[in-house]
Amino acid sequence: MTCVACTELAGKPARQTEPHKDLELVSSESWSKKSGGMAKGAIEKYRCQVCGKEWTRDTDKNDSHAVWV
Repeated sequence: MTCVACTELAGKPARQTEPHKDLELVSSESWSKKSGGMAKGAIEKYRCQVCGKEWTRDTDKNDSHAVWV
């Protein structure tokens, strides 16, 4: 079952909403490398230490539609 902090994170703007305290960063990959320099930021993957939910966020400063998924 998803914890309260993860439930509240769902669908929030990725670049404006920081990970909650129980999310552990699993990996981070530069968007610049993947996009040939067209994008800025990274794709970050997290795992919640409370409920085990896995999250991905796009921190590209130019993507105003990116949300926590």
